[in-house]
Amino acid sequence: MRIALIDTTKRRSHYSVALLKLGAWIRDRGDECALFEGTLPPAGEFDEAWLSTVFSFDMPRALDFARASRDRVERVQLGGVSASLFPDYFTREGFEVVRGIVPEADGFPPAYDLLSERPEYAITKTTHGCPRSCDFCMVPRIEPKFGAREHWQDAVPEGVSQIIFYDNNILALPPRKLDCTLTEICDLAAERKIREIDINPGLDARLLTSRSADLLEGLPGLSPRFAFDGMQADGYYQRAVRMMAERGTKEFRTYVLFNHTGTLAEFYYRIRTSAELQVELRAAGYRVTVKSYPMKFTPVVEPDLARDHIGFHWRRSDRDAVRKILSSSSGGSMYVSPTTLDEFEYWWGRNVDEFLTLLRYPKLSLLLQRRRGSLRLKRARATQRNRSDGR
Repeated sequence: MRIALIDTTKRRSHYSVALLKLGAWIRDRGDECALFEGTLPPAGEFDEAWLSTVFSFDMPRALDFARASRDRVERVQLGGVSASLFPDYFTREGFEVVRGIVPEADGFPPAYDLLSERPEYAITKTTHGCPRSCDFCMVPRIEPKFGAREHWQDAVPEGVSQIIFYDNNILALPPRKLDCTLTEICDLAAERKIREIDINPGLDARLLTSRSADLLEGLPGLSPRFAFDGMQADGYYQRAVRMMAERGTKEFRTYVLFNHTGTLAEFYYRIRTSAELQVELRAAGYRVTVKSYPMKFTPVVEPDLARDHIGFHWRRSDRDAVRKILSSSSGGSMYVSPTTLDEFEYWWGRNVDEFLTLLRYPKLSLLLQRRRGSLRLKRARATQRNRSDGR
C-alpha cells in the first residue's frame, strides 16, 4: 500500500512531526509513504491520503484538500488538532477523522528523510498532556492525561543545532523526574553540540522553583517563554522572571492572552507588567529584554472560521484596536517590546483610562500613523545630535 501524507497548513513555521512519526510507523508495517507539504499527490500513484490539520481557521483549506484528494486516491482520512476538535466539519462530507494522538505511531522517531532536506532542528517532547484544564486551551481535549514520555531522545538526530520541545507543561513533572529530565536535556545538548533549546509552548511560572530555575539556566540558548494569560499567574510570573534574570537569562518572551474572559484593564496590566519588569531589572544591573506576545483567543469548543470571536468583556473595535497598536508599535514583529516605560506609555497609554480612550479613538489608524512619524523624526534628530557631539 502507498500512502500520501499531506500537510495542509498554509503557513507553517515547523515541519509536521506528527506526519513524520506516522511515516515511520507506516514503513514499519511494510507499507510505503511520501510527504506532501501544501501540495496534492499525483493522481493514481497512491492508495490512501492522510491529511493533517492544525489551525481551525485553516479548516476550509484542509477540506478543499480532502475533496481534491478523493479524485486521486481510494481512501481519505484527516487527523491533527482542528480535525480532533471539530470532527463534524469533515465527517459531514463523509471523510474519516482520527481524533487525538495515534498511539501506535507516537512511539516512533520521526522519519526525517521524508522531508525534502534534512532540518537543522529537531522536534520532540518529554511529556504528554497537561495537568491543568484551562478553558482556553485545546490540550485537555487532545491529550487528556499528563505524564512523562520515555525515549524522547530518539527523535533528535545527529547534526541538528536546535531542539524544539513541544511540552505543554514540562514543569508539572514530579520534582525528581523533572530534575532527571532537565539534566538529560542538558547532557544531550552538550553531547550533540546543540546551540539552542526552545521550550516552545512556554513554562508555567507558577511551578518554577529555585532548583528548576538552576537547571533551566544550564540549557544552551534558552530564552524562556512564560505565559501570563490571566490574573491567576500574577505574582508568580514576576517572581519567575526575576529568578531567571538573577541566574543570567537575558531574553524573555511572554504569551499574553486577550479577547477571552479577562477584562481590558487586566490585559493592560499584564503587558505593562512586563515593561515594568524590564525597567526594574535593568536598573538593578541586569541586561534583559522582557517581551510580551499578545495572543488573540480562538475558541476550542466551536470553530471560528472567520476568526471573528469577541471576548466576554471585549468589543470588536477593542480587539481590532489592540492589533493595530501592536502592529504600529512593534514594526510588524507583534511583540510589545519597548526600550523604556515612556515608550510603552507612548503607544499604550500611561494608565488604564488612557488605554481605553486610545482603543476607542475615532481615527486610531491616523493617530498611530502620526505617532510613528513623530517617533521616527525624534530618533533621527537624536542620531544627528549624537553625530554632531562625536558620539
